[in-house]
Amino acid sequence: MSTLLKTFVVTRMAIGLVSWFAPSLAARLFGLEPLPQPIIGQLFGAREFALGAVIAAGSGPTRRQALRVGIAIDAADAVASLRGVRGMSPQARILVAAGAASFAAIGAVALAQEQDPPPLGEDGAPLAPEPPPV
Repeated sequence: MSTLLKTFVVTRMAIGLVSWFAPSLAARLFGLEPLPQPIIGQLFGAREFALGAVIAAGSGPTRRQALRVGIAIDAADAVASLRGVRGMSPQARILVAAGAASFAAIGAVALAQEQDPPPLGEDGAPLAPEPPPV
């Protein structure tokens, strides 16, 4: 796992934990007013932690699929933030949208870096690609 991906996973999981265990604090960090019922923040936290865990624990196609799902979710979060939620200040809209868009971009870079390892021969060395047909 690349340093970028490790940092991304740790950050995503940390945001998830803070949002789950301290949703009012997480809301304030995002520039939002804490809700009287913390369930929305906790749902967000569970989602973020789960995405990070699947990316960290997965490999190959599973990890790439989890990264794709994360990119889609982060893009949707960015759009929702820009559309504005009732009561969101302009500063909060920008902060949340920029954070979500940044996560989508980092996820896309991490996805581009994730490649299947080359197939190995019986000796453990990578197999050479087959020449194109003539």
